[in-house]
Amino acid sequence: MLATNRTFLELLLQMFGRISSPGAESHREAEGAAIDELQAGVCTTDNDGSCAPMPGWIDLRRADRSNPKYKRGRSVGARRWDEVLGQTLHQTATAALTPDHPMLLAIPAHDLVFPDGTVVLLHRTTSYVYHGHALNKLTTGTEYVCRAAGVEGDYGTVWLGKTDRAKGRTARDVVVEITDAQAASGLELLRWRNRQVAANGGRVRAIWSHRQGHESRRSDPGSRIWQRVAIPATRELDLADVSGLHVGSGKPNPDVWTGQARGVKY
Repeated sequence: MLATNRTFLELLLQMFGRISSPGAESHREAEGAAIDELQAGVCTTDNDGSCAPMPGWIDLRRADRSNPKYKRGRSVGARRWDEVLGQTLHQTATAALTPDHPMLLAIPAHDLVFPDGTVVLLHRTTSYVYHGHALNKLTTGTEYVCRAAGVEGDYGTVWLGKTDRAKGRTARDVVVEITDAQAASGLELLRWRNRQVAANGGRVRAIWSHRQGHESRRSDPGSRIWQRVAIPATRELDLADVSGLHVGSGKPNPDVWTGQARGVKY
């Protein structure tokens, strides 16, 4: 085990290349700066940007976010393909979103996966998005639309906000775990991104939880998402198991998520 979070991050940068900071030079959104995703066989048409790589997926990667209400969901730059080293999994902590929700463009993530299995692509893989705190530079971020418990079946691990408490809602009232369709689509999304990055000369190394990137995200994405998506994808795609590591103020994934006896409590 590496001695410090900083040591681990520095090792990644040393091994896999310097990660660019977002700025004027990199803020080209991969429009010619990197190999366009169309050239990697991701889309079959390039007319209005509405092409989607898989049936049932919705492509909003070229959507106009100039309206100030979408500011939070904008990218802040672009990375090279070889700078995309991982994928971070999140839960939205609300099950109220739908694929046609008017504020999807304000969500800081690369993709969304909905209960019926619909995938919405929000940003290009090379887009630099503030989705995962210390994991922003290294990864893409996928949000699963749900209100998951940190540990499935343990209502004491469900996050409740001020509005929930004010309205007398309990964890049992709000909890919504991911569906089988979501898990299947999430796996397909991970496979697709792996192929896409590899086709452009990069390599996805690992899958992370938002919990591993910041101390405030203890239940993010939760045990069900980790066990139904991250663990099988890590095995299938022959990725590194980084579940016992953390970056910045994050925490390693607990044993109750990973099934490993590391002594990591929830």
